[in-house]
Amino acid sequence: MQRPSELFSTVPSALPLLWTEEGKVRSEEVAKVLDFSSGDFARAAQLPSKGFSLKAELPKDVEHRVREWVAVIEEVGRFFEGDVRKTALWFRIPNPLLGNIEPRLMIQYGRAQKLLQIVRSEIAGEVA
Repeated sequence: MQRPSELFSTVPSALPLLWTEEGKVRSEEVAKVLDFSSGDFARAAQLPSKGFSLKAELPKDVEHRVREWVAVIEEVGRFFEGDVRKTALWFRIPNPLLGNIEPRLMIQYGRAQKLLQIVRSEIAGEVA
């Protein structure tokens, strides 16, 4: 499997269910993949959980943060060739290479960028 150029990795392709036609993040679908409750999502996005709804449009700064999560989900989704079930499962199982925690918890703790670096590094190492 040849790794596509990083230049073209900005356009989502592995899991189109995470995006609207307008290019907005579908919060409900992201929450499903990460197994986040509405409260989990709000905490991870650094929003007050009271009154938060996954159906509401996200504020611009929060949308940016959630796009970081989606970048990780997309990379993992590409690795699993678009298989949503395997992708979601990967985020929910403790991983020994991540200190034996679930990858979704790294996102919840604000470590999405670090997780993205680890995922990209591992994928690059596998196809080299």
